Amino acid sequence: MSKKAALLTICTLAVVAVIGAAFVKARTTNKDVTCRDCNVLIVGYDTVGAKHVSSLGYDRQTTPQFDALAKEGTLFSDAYSTAPWTVPSFVSTFTSLYPSQHKVVNKYTTFNAQQQVITKLDNVAPGTQTLAQQFKNQGYVTGAFTGDSGAGSQFGNGKGFDVYYEPTPFGSIGDSATQAEQWLKQNPNKKFFMFLHGYDAHGQTKVPADYPKQGKFVPKDYTGSLTGSAKEEAELREKQLTQNLPLNEQDFAFLNGIYDSKIADGDNRFGKFWEAFRSMGLDRNTVVVVLSDHGEEWGEHGGVDHGHALYNELVHVPLAIRVPGASPKAKVSQRVSLLDVAPTILDITQVQADAAYRSQLQGKSLVPLMKGQGEKAQDIYVETDYLDFTHKRGVITPEGD
Repeated sequence: MSKKAALLTICTLAVVAVIGAAFVKARTTNKDVTCRDCNVLIVGYDTVGAKHVSSLGYDRQTTPQFDALAKEGTLFSDAYSTAPWTVPSFVSTFTSLYPSQHKVVNKYTTFNAQQQVITKLDNVAPGTQTLAQQFKNQGYVTGAFTGDSGAGSQFGNGKGFDVYYEPTPFGSIGDSATQAEQWLKQNPNKKFFMFLHGYDAHGQTKVPADYPKQGKFVPKDYTGSLTGSAKEEAELREKQLTQNLPLNEQDFAFLNGIYDSKIADGDNRFGKFWEAFRSMGLDRNTVVVVLSDHGEEWGEHGGVDHGHALYNELVHVPLAIRVPGASPKAKVSQRVSLLDVAPTILDITQVQADAAYRSQLQGKSLVPLMKGQGEKAQDIYVETDYLDFTHKRGVITPEGD
């Protein structure tokens, strides 16, 4: 096992023409990376690990659209999620709290044959606020367009959003983008806070039966028994919790090829949305954050999928921030957490969060790093209580590679 792959210390005990541009004048300065009165767009590339992103060193051209946007802003090459699966990860990003603090650590607080009780943020951590609420309180219109499932509004992600679109479980960013564009056209000349999300790379996102032949990176010489279907992926994901998977190197390469192909498809769909967004002139006054909630394992430690462990391939994620008018800083190599996203957006936009939200923030603003200023290295904490079956905690120290 390489030092990089095993960087975590895991303790299983007790981680419309121009919409708004004409009337909302963005004020940006290169010196302080500030964009007062700017719109905010947060894009969630669900299930995309950093090691599969071209601009982060991957040898396959999986993410040309993400890479192009990152070049216009700041790319954080060593960013980490708080958890290796969707439900706790996105709640952490919007609350800037660790999963064990916001307590949305699973989809259900009770799950048995007689009763299934959805985990709701207001029930398990009353009074906890979200980033969307802060912008709504300052007069922004707020809209989320997602692929449902683990990013569903019911867990708490919907708090503060005027609209939360989530019609299709494991829906693609292409579906979300269509609705997002319509919403933007229905809200001209208004400041907005938007969350755009899709499950394009997820194992449960359905693809055509002949996708193994269509996928850009799927090995064409694969002769094994796997099909790459959503049903098959679900069975493997659950099986690995109690036993070793009977997969060989060829099988893992096949699954990895499907995954990379789906990443490329999702990236292309986002590119079409970004082109439409630019045509509206919105890129000139919108702070854009593109990130992923977690990565994926394809045999690095004998398993597949995500949620079950805290290995680097599961928690190391892409993160890029683009501030209109600010000078791009090519790359920041210092280790950061997705907990830092909320305070960074507040810092950039100068939106005044209320005292309760400010007091709950566990992350810190990344603006100093975006300005090229040195910052003291920090420990990064990660957690998983996946399906209430496995309970792991991890820390990545400044000295760890």
